[in-house]
This record gives sequence, structure tokens and C-alpha cells, in this order.
Amino acid sequence: MIGLSLPKLRWGELIGSALILAFLIYDQSTKRDLFAGWNRLWLLAGLVAAGLIALCAYRKWRDS
Repeated sequence: MIGLSLPKLRWGELIGSALILAFLIYDQSTKRDLFAGWNRLWLLAGLVAAGLIALCAYRKWRDS
């Protein structure tokens, strides 16, 4: 399923999703202390999303 959708995914969309992710993490860091308590889940979610974006970028680069 992912193999079929990666050729349709453009580099601009990958870069855009990484920029949106960076903005969301920055926005939450101005409102909360991300290193305290349950707010660490924002960092964990950001790391997981960044990993998925990096994985998609690597697979797209490898296949092209």
C-alpha cells in the first residue's frame, strides 16, 4: 500500500509536513514546558512523526 503511494508523494509535501511539525512543536513549547510531566508526550509524538517523515523521504529517495 505504501509502495503505491510513495511515487505520488512530492518532495514539497514532505518538506511542508516537516515544517508544519516543527511549527507545532515550537508552538507547544511556548505554551508548555515540554520537559515536565505529561507534556513530554508532545516531544514523543514529534519524534515519531519526524521519524515517519524521514522514513518516507528515505524510501522515496531510494526508489527514485
